[in-house]
Formats: sequence, structure tokens, C-alpha cells
Amino acid sequence: IYKNLSSFKRDVKSVHDIIYDVTGVDAWAYRFPGGSSNTVSQVPIDDCVKYLDSQGYVYFDWNALNDDATSVYYTPEELNQIVMTYVNNNPGDSMVLLHDLETHESTVKALPDLIDQLKEEGYRIQPITKDTPTFQHYVPEENTEDEKDNTNKDSTSIMAENTSGN
Repeated sequence: IYKNLSSFKRDVKSVHDIIYDVTGVDAWAYRFPGGSSNTVSQVPIDDCVKYLDSQGYVYFDWNALNDDATSVYYTPEELNQIVMTYVNNNPGDSMVLLHDLETHESTVKALPDLIDQLKEEGYRIQPITKDTPTFQHYVPEENTEDEKDNTNKDSTSIMAENTSGN
């Protein structure tokens, strides 16, 4: 994805500046293309994570998705069924990854029903804030085994908080 750390830094700064110029929001959250466990980045993710940390960013991955990036042929119902399978099988809260790709109209069409279904099943949809638990695929090598056990390695962006007690 990035040919070197300098190009990663330029991209992060460029996107930050665009968001700030358009919205006035000082962005602090980041999602790696392909997640922090992607296998296509030419830059070691550890270097990217250290840079993000040094700039005050928090990165988020996901632990639920609808597979919309894999096919344009899923129906809205199929996309929602995929999400709900992940959400219902997660032991705690879920971070859901959805894409707003121009060619994937089913994701947008699926969203109102997905929101309704999540609410009907007792989930609360929350914004991502600085208090949101991080769902991270990548675990820095210097973490101890205890720290690794406390990091969600299977980590998606609707934040669905499990309020049903399950």
C-alpha cells in the first residue's frame, strides 16, 4: 500500500488536513487500508503504528464485517446476514467494517435494516470516541504475553455494544 514510511506519513497528514479543512475536525482516529494485519503494505506496520502513536492517533480495526469489499453481487439481506453472524458470535462488543464504495450500492441499501436489526437484538450503536475500546489485529512484538491476551487480535465502522448480557 505504501512504498515507504515517508509516503505513509504524507498520506496521513494529507487526509488529516483535508478532513480539517472541510469539517473543522482535528481527526485522531485511523483505520489502515486492509487493517493493521494487512499483508500488502511495504512498510512494517510496527513503524506505522509508532508514527501514529507519536502523532496522537488511535488506530481501529474490526471484528465484524459484511464482506462488501469482496463482491458487488451480495444483496442487502445477504450483507446483513453476514454482519449479524459476526456480531452474534463475538463474545463482547463489535466493531463493524462497511465500505462506502461507489460500485457497492447494496451496502447503503442494507444499512437501515441492519441498524433496526441490531437495535431489535439489544445492541446500541455508538460513535467511535476516545473512550471506545480499540479493536486491533496487529499486536506489537514488544507486548508481553499478558498484554497480547488483552488485545482483540481478531478485530470492524459501526460500534455495536452488546447490552443483552450475552
